[in-house]
Amino acid sequence: MNHYLYKQIKCKRHFSSNWRHFQEVNKDKTRLLSQDGGDSKLSKQAMSPEQSQSQSQSQSQQLDGNTAPRSSVINSELNDGVKLGEAKIIPEGSRKDEFLTEIFDNLEPYLDTYSVFSKLKEAGFTDSQCDSIIQLLIFQLNSKLSKLSTIYAQNFELENEQYLFESAKQEIRVDITRSREQHINELITLVNILERDFHIISDELNNDCIMLKNDSQVAIHEEKSTNTLNVKKLFLRIQETNHKITTELDSAIRSEIESLRWYLSRWGLITLLVSLFLASLIFFSNKFKMEKAEAKKEFIPLVIREPSEYDEDDYHTDLDKSTVE
Repeated sequence: MNHYLYKQIKCKRHFSSNWRHFQEVNKDKTRLLSQDGGDSKLSKQAMSPEQSQSQSQSQSQQLDGNTAPRSSVINSELNDGVKLGEAKIIPEGSRKDEFLTEIFDNLEPYLDTYSVFSKLKEAGFTDSQCDSIIQLLIFQLNSKLSKLSTIYAQNFELENEQYLFESAKQEIRVDITRSREQHINELITLVNILERDFHIISDELNNDCIMLKNDSQVAIHEEKSTNTLNVKKLFLRIQETNHKITTELDSAIRSEIESLRWYLSRWGLITLLVSLFLASLIFFSNKFKMEKAEAKKEFIPLVIREPSEYDEDDYHTDLDKSTVE
């Protein structure tokens, strides 16, 4: 995995550096082309053929008056004019021999110098001026050809980049699929763990519900039993109170009955005694009367009455003898 990451980072750096360099070169090229095209158009529009010919003659006279510069001085000046960003960049892991433009570093490119020399002579240049111009053209060709590798990418480099990109893409795809499968497996395991925990929690909840139901039923039965016991206790208390009330009432009634009985018996005895006394009195009075009557019947005295006594006897005949006695 570390080797793959190192290769991936290396490919990204190489690709990004080449791409930035390619964009910078394209910008410079377009800018230079626009400037060169504008300058050439302006010079062509402003100068007539006669003016161009007179300018070439004045340049040839100026070159004849001055000594021709050497090729080394021109090369040094041109090399000093080359920018650092336009230098040839060799990618990592490659050699200089692999670049096709390296064949022009030690060899001069093909150029028909005779035809160019003849054309320059016909234009009015001297031999030294023609040689210097040809050397300048050769140097420009060498510099332009050496810059081809920086401006345009090689075919085998593109193939290598494509191969590296495809391999990196394939490795990334494999890693993505692997990580996706791993993530899916992790999610599946997590789901299984969650399901297991859910089942465990559901079982615990069911057990707790069953225990709560049993506890509630036990509590209900206990409350029922306590209620029945309390009801029985209340009934017993009611019976005790009823028994106490009945016993108290019975005792009170019995005491009242006893008191009434004693009162009745006392008054009954009194009435009996009174009745016996009265009966005895009546009996004795009757007996005395009978004895007295018998005594009267046995001895009747001779009574001599006067005439006034007869009237009294008539008067007393209506009276009751018992009342008189």
